[in-house]
Amino acid sequence: REYPDRMIGYTTLNANYPTEWLPELERCRKLGMKGIKVICEYQGTTTEEVDFRPVYEYANRNQMIMINHYWGKPQFLDTLAQGYPDACFIIGHYSTQYASVLSKRENVYQCTCAALMFGDVEKLVEKVDADKIVYGSDLTDLDGPFGLAPILYAKIPDQDKRKILGLTMQKILDDHLD
Repeated sequence: REYPDRMIGYTTLNANYPTEWLPELERCRKLGMKGIKVICEYQGTTTEEVDFRPVYEYANRNQMIMINHYWGKPQFLDTLAQGYPDACFIIGHYSTQYASVLSKRENVYQCTCAALMFGDVEKLVEKVDADKIVYGSDLTDLDGPFGLAPILYAKIPDQDKRKILGLTMQKILDDHLD
């Protein structure tokens, strides 16, 4: 509440309590939360196994950002992104497996969190335009600067670094925050 222009809260939903999802989303939106985090693997299941349609519909209706550690097979994420075009889907951990979905869907983005090795960012930018990549820290699990070095020292143009470190996320926020 004190820094709404600097901090954007996400509501984390537990896959095991579907009757609580929509009330929790409403409660948290009233508190100023702007996004949704799904992390099924911590709850003993996967995104593909849980019928999150009410959550996807809510995110789509309210043009919300959703982040998930793992969206399942690329085809699954592609179907979600196509079916819910007003929601924004962020892949929460570094991966190149979703490159085709990122290229095809305007509402899908890749986070750099856990791009731990030098060269990871270059590999990602080879497959995906920097306009589709956002810096991720995984605060409070990891130190914020931990994931900066692979981006700052990446052998990519400075403009791509700027996109990854903030410009792409600013565009997402401009499109999805009311």
